[in-house]
Amino acid sequence: MPRRHSLHPTSPSGPLPSLLRRRHARAVAAPARGSTWDEITPDPLTGVPVLADFERELGRVLRRGEPDVTVLRLALVPVGGSTEPHELRRRIVLAVVNWQEALRPADRLARVADDRFAVLLPDCPLSSASRVVDRLRDATPPGAVCAVGAATWDRHESGRQLLARAGDALDAAPQLQGGDVLRDPARLAAVAATDVTGARVAGTFDRAASSLGWLLQEPMVTISLVDDRFEHVIGAFGVDGPAARASTPAEESLAHQCVVTGRPLVATDAARHPALHDHRLVATGRVGACASVPLVSQGGHIVGTICATRTGRHAWSGDELRLLRSTAARVATELERVPRVVAA
Repeated sequence: MPRRHSLHPTSPSGPLPSLLRRRHARAVAAPARGSTWDEITPDPLTGVPVLADFERELGRVLRRGEPDVTVLRLALVPVGGSTEPHELRRRIVLAVVNWQEALRPADRLARVADDRFAVLLPDCPLSSASRVVDRLRDATPPGAVCAVGAATWDRHESGRQLLARAGDALDAAPQLQGGDVLRDPARLAAVAATDVTGARVAGTFDRAASSLGWLLQEPMVTISLVDDRFEHVIGAFGVDGPAARASTPAEESLAHQCVVTGRPLVATDAARHPALHDHRLVATGRVGACASVPLVSQGGHIVGTICATRTGRHAWSGDELRLLRSTAARVATELERVPRVVAA
């Protein structure tokens, strides 16, 4: 007889803090209608289902013939954080709690290996799944990135075949290929397809940067594309002279971390942020606080960033970050339109 889902996972050193335990309980307490998810063999570390439970639930959903069933395979990849075993386990538990809160009520998360997970997204075409992926990446705890592979049911394959296709997509994720995201051919093709040199689009991205700068009351806002060698500023507010159209080596740019991790980079005090403290703009006092969000192409590739900076420390509010994200979405849409507008 399978055990019921444990709502109280334990950490390597004992029970999790009560706040984390309560968050976990809220996230898993409401199984989907008609689900068998309330009778599982829980993973000892996280309390979420294991692979066998996931396969059983996936098979049940497919037998019902539900449309647009998408499966995600996730890998929690350490980036710059501690690799001590106890810290890795703590990060896994925190990721699970955060991810469960980021998922829709009907979605299902399972742990299938040490740092590998699967997510079942019923009634979710691949185009909509990209929004779920964005939320999962945003919810990934510091010191790690979330690599993702996705596959949507073709209505003929078995659950295991669908799960395997998502696994193949995960194995090809740039975060698992030596972390060489900047040189990922598919990402570079998406950057190259974004031609912003036409005269008819001159000023479009400056206006977007200016509008955001006025709304945020920020000293500087830049909109940049990032290829494998350089960050290219295509729109700016509060930046004068040649710097407004500067090209900076990609790995020396503020955009680098955001592009490589696929996650927003938010620093209240840049001098104390592990990814920014030794950056030349921070060391010289030109950047004291930074908020950068990725520009994501229609194909899901990160082609650049929008970055707002202050010279002093600043605690970024939820409204400010939502405004950054919404502007990034509009700019990404405009970038998709640019080649067609220029060619018209």
